[in-house]
Order: sequence, then C-alpha cells, then structure tokens
Amino acid sequence: MEDRGMYCPANGCHSFLRTYSLCWKNWAEVHEKIVTMCSCETIQECSFTSTRRNQVVCHIWKSRPSKQNKGYKDLGSGLLPLQPVTEAINRYRTMQAERRRLQASSKITWSLESGTNARDHEVIVDGQNCFVVTSRLWGPASQKTITKV
Repeated sequence: MEDRGMYCPANGCHSFLRTYSLCWKNWAEVHEKIVTMCSCETIQECSFTSTRRNQVVCHIWKSRPSKQNKGYKDLGSGLLPLQPVTEAINRYRTMQAERRRLQASSKITWSLESGTNARDHEVIVDGQNCFVVTSRLWGPASQKTITKV
C-alpha cells in the first residue's frame, strides 16, 4: 500500500519514493546530467565506484585489511582521564540549566513574524491572530491545514 511517499516529479520517471532522502538519491543518481563519482583509493586493484560517498566509506571499512597494532600496551586497570570541570564550564552549565528552567515555565511568549517559513509550515500574523499553515507534501493525500495559534 502506497500511503507514505510520492512519485518522482521528473517527467517520465515512475519511481515511487518512500522517503525524502530517497527522493534526493533518485534525483542525484538518475536525473543529474553530471554526477560526481567517488572511488575506492585505498587498494590499488580495487575498481569500486559509487555516486554516494557513504557507500564508498562502507566499502573501504569492509574491505580494509586489519593488522596487529605493534605499539599496543596493556592498560591494566587504567582509565582515560576526564577533563576537569573548570569554573568557566561550571558557570556555563549553570546558565544553560537556568535557560532551560525559564523555557519550561508557562510565562514564555513567542514573537512570530508573518512569512516565517519552514519546509512544510508557514506562519501568517494578522493583527492579534496568528495562523500556521501546514502543508503535507507526501503521499496521495497531500493537503494543507490551517491552525489558529
């Protein structure tokens, strides 16, 4: 059932894309005229290439030969020392805790401007009224809803 996702917006491409990242992947691999190819350069005989850098990194980690660390020394019961908490770090932590405490109180007021946008939200301020327009961009039931704040 195709309840989440969308079809590729390119003419002639009938790929159904379940997530936004798959949409970007499809666009980069299928619809770009020039693509940047990443290749495995750690092993001379390797000819692995991909348009996605993360795939090359995974390939390198899987195919990299592991070897014994010649400089290894047993830790025994030793632990990595922690950085001491200075007065400046302590003040910063106290300020952050106070900020979080104030945000949690019910006396916070928000200042919204008309035209404030996110990917699928738009804020409209009309005098004393504030409306948030939410656009659902994915799926066959794409719609807009208006909420008074």
